[in-house]
Amino acid sequence: MLVLLTTIVVAMRLSSFSASPATAPSGTGHSFSIVDFGARPDGQTLCTREIQNAIDACSKAGGGRVIVPAGRFITGPLELRDHIELHLESGAVLEGTHDINLYQVGGYTRGLICANRANGVAVTGRGTLRGEGTAFMLAETFLTAALGRGRLARRTVGPPSNTAGRLTADERRSPSV
Repeated sequence: MLVLLTTIVVAMRLSSFSASPATAPSGTGHSFSIVDFGARPDGQTLCTREIQNAIDACSKAGGGRVIVPAGRFITGPLELRDHIELHLESGAVLEGTHDINLYQVGGYTRGLICANRANGVAVTGRGTLRGEGTAFMLAETFLTAALGRGRLARRTVGPPSNTAGRLTADERRSPSV
């Protein structure tokens, strides 16, 4: 189970894929929709807190299904708890934010979806998980270029201003940290 979840997290970081319909974990049968916790399917609003609150409420109720309905939801890293099924309905897109800083937790880089010592977790449904791995590869290229010049990037890391990973003239003039 841990190997499977690790593979899912790695796959989500590298590319988009669709969640497959799998057997849900045995839980209490509770269902929690992320929109009931304030998540907005507009493809622009960061919904990490709202989605995590739905996961936590489901966990406190003894487990069950957290529903991601149709729409495009932007999120940072999420942590599944014991007996949680994250279910992506048809037409749902759960997309990782491009802000790499949100994935840094306690000195570690986390994946989009993780579970720390959790039992009975699943990601199910016909929706799509989009880990936005390309943004992370571009960010790594930018940081490597900046650090290679003895500088530390001082901005929110996202796709660099040029695709070659080189610093722009303004970035070269900015003081190093």
